[in-house]
Amino acid sequence: MAVVSKFQVRQRILCMRCNQSRDVIARTAEWTGQIRTALRCTTPECSQIFPNTKGTKGNVSLCLDVRLVDLPNGDQVVLEDYECSNENAERFCQLFTSVLDQIPSSARQRLLLHWQTGCGSPHVWLLKNRKEWGGSGWAACSNDGLSMYVVSTLIGQVPDEHIKLAIAHELGHMLFNSGNETFHVAARPKSIVYSSGSFSEQVIPNSQPDPFRFHRPEWLVWRLMESWGFDQIAAEVWMERNVIDDESGIRFREESLPDEGSEANCIRIRKEIEGKLSDMEFPAEFEQYLTSRDEMKA
Repeated sequence: MAVVSKFQVRQRILCMRCNQSRDVIARTAEWTGQIRTALRCTTPECSQIFPNTKGTKGNVSLCLDVRLVDLPNGDQVVLEDYECSNENAERFCQLFTSVLDQIPSSARQRLLLHWQTGCGSPHVWLLKNRKEWGGSGWAACSNDGLSMYVVSTLIGQVPDEHIKLAIAHELGHMLFNSGNETFHVAARPKSIVYSSGSFSEQVIPNSQPDPFRFHRPEWLVWRLMESWGFDQIAAEVWMERNVIDDESGIRFREESLPDEGSEANCIRIRKEIEGKLSDMEFPAEFEQYLTSRDEMKA
């Protein structure tokens, strides 16, 4: 449900598969999340999808509520769902709060106000299978800036500072999406998300060819990360040394790769990309979200 006790309705439904009558708590139609919108039977081992459930958008999570953030209007937002221990879910939310406290107040307020434009947002999901959101990498956000997705198996296994980088990185995309930043709009593929790491090559109908259209939004977020004090390169180096990331998904190596060469390789790739984007400039309308000199001194 994301926002406690809002955007939900209780329904009594007879499942024709398991022949059980169940009270199901569903999200209402105005809820603005984008995944898990099918209503399912809650009988263990059944999970039958119910047909003809117009007016609802999927089940409210059966997990214990874990508080994520409070919005300016007083709404308390909890995780949409989490496929990890309650302890790791709480750990993630603490890191999320820490990141919000670290970024400039102008960026934080912009995000909080933007999330209020949705119903139940921000929709934050900690899920094992990134295919659920159609993404790659270890975290992603939706094009409307209202949803964030994180691979749940990383939490508690990856150092907290790198999880914080992943959160900040997606908050950066959400910030640009909230303001319809030019390159974020132009780079939107047919899928619903942006992903950290690799990029989809789906063609946007009627758009001008730009071989770097998916790198340009990343360039902008890199500038935010530098300004906000998050070390993107360090996170990339750690992941390269300790994690296998391929079509089968994300899994940890039995032994870390040697430190030698990993950092140099990540820096080389970054420089190559930035060299191809020499025409990029940070948009003036978003400069207010960079860390000011006064904030850096404080």
